[in-house]
Amino acid sequence: MGRPAKPFWSYVQINNPFLCWEWLGGKCSDGYGSCSGGNGAHRRSYELVIGNIPDNLELDHLCRNRSCVNPYHLEAVTHKVNTQRGLTKTVCKRGHPRTPENLTRNRCRECMRTHNSNFNKEYNQRPEVKARHAARERQRRATLRGKGIDF
Repeated sequence: MGRPAKPFWSYVQINNPFLCWEWLGGKCSDGYGSCSGGNGAHRRSYELVIGNIPDNLELDHLCRNRSCVNPYHLEAVTHKVNTQRGLTKTVCKRGHPRTPENLTRNRCRECMRTHNSNFNKEYNQRPEVKARHAARERQRRATLRGKGIDF
């Protein structure tokens, strides 16, 4: 027989009853806390304190913190409302401002720049890529020399 499961609340850090209650247990890749039974930890917390979640509703994190399990930071809403609220975020998941200047197709330009820069650095260090770039550079220089341009 396996070990008994730890009580749900032993995985919750509550520093202040009015602030977020951080889930210390396992988390899914999208940042939501997960607990036994395949349910989200925030759902379990809501059910323990507030009650059942109506079938046609889902929980919205009013604090926008996916690892928060404070039931008073959760509201049962329709999927449409939850989605609309999610689109009104003021910062991206890495903390960059979501302003018109920093968004393109609802994606953070700063995150894209960082990702592309890191990708390009790694990509350009590959030996086959270095060789291809060197060959193009030699060809470009030869073409320019043929036109009387030397550098």
